[in-house]
Amino acid sequence: MVRLHFKSMQFYYVYVLKSLHKDFLYVGFTTDLQKRFREHNNGEELSTKHYAPFDLIHYEAYRNKKDAKRRECGKWCQLYFPPIFS
Repeated sequence: MVRLHFKSMQFYYVYVLKSLHKDFLYVGFTTDLQKRFREHNNGEELSTKHYAPFDLIHYEAYRNKKDAKRRECGKWCQLYFPPIFS
């Protein structure tokens, strides 16, 4: 019998939020997706507070922080500059 021992599985999330009332998308990065989503919707984040509330329309989980940060930038570029980065 094989026993797997996991200390704590750390995931890094890249997520896309869509404002429910305005034409606004936001791409972010976090290690606690539920907490971060709540912060955005409660107006606790300066860059998004004027666009709340949000729907979480997409997220991806990564085990490697570097990969997640690279994807965050890539996803942001695809959303805001699609002709250049698609």
